[in-house]
Amino acid sequence: MLLAFFGNGDLHGDKAGTDEVVRRLKEVAPRAEKAGIILGVESWLNAAQHMDILERVGSKAVQVYYDVANSRRWATTSIRRSGGWARRA
Repeated sequence: MLLAFFGNGDLHGDKAGTDEVVRRLKEVAPRAEKAGIILGVESWLNAAQHMDILERVGSKAVQVYYDVANSRRWATTSIRRSGGWARRA
C-alpha cells in the first residue's frame, strides 16, 4: 500500500509531522505484517531521512517506495546509502 507524503503532507523539514507518521506506522505495522501487507512510504525525503523513519518504526512491513525523481538532488547519495531497503521493483 503506497503512503505518499507530498503537498500538505510533505515531511521535508517537518519533525513533528515525521514523528506523528512514525507513531502511526508503529501502531498499524503489526497488523500489516500479519496481513502480509507492505506499507510503502513515498516522499521528498533523502535516504538518511527515510532510513531514520524505517529504523524508528522497526517493522519489515514498512518500506520505502523510492522514486529517484522525487529526490533528484539527493539521488546519487541516496542510492548509495539505501543499503537494505533499495530493491528493484
